[in-house]
Amino acid sequence: GHRAVMLFLIQRSDGTIFRPADHIDAEYGRMLRVAFEQGVEILPYQAQVSPEEIKVTKKIDFDLR
Repeated sequence: GHRAVMLFLIQRSDGTIFRPADHIDAEYGRMLRVAFEQGVEILPYQAQVSPEEIKVTKKIDFDLR
């Protein structure tokens, strides 16, 4: 068995949940939902970015409704 994932690094410290921005790109949101329904894992993480490093800080929830 193989595993397929989409990793999202959210570079905002005030973000508490990941969801596609359908108002910007509805087709991307639709296809993300199709991928999820077909078994692709959605992995959203907060990240702190500085000139020296990218630090993954925590996993956050997602909402595809």
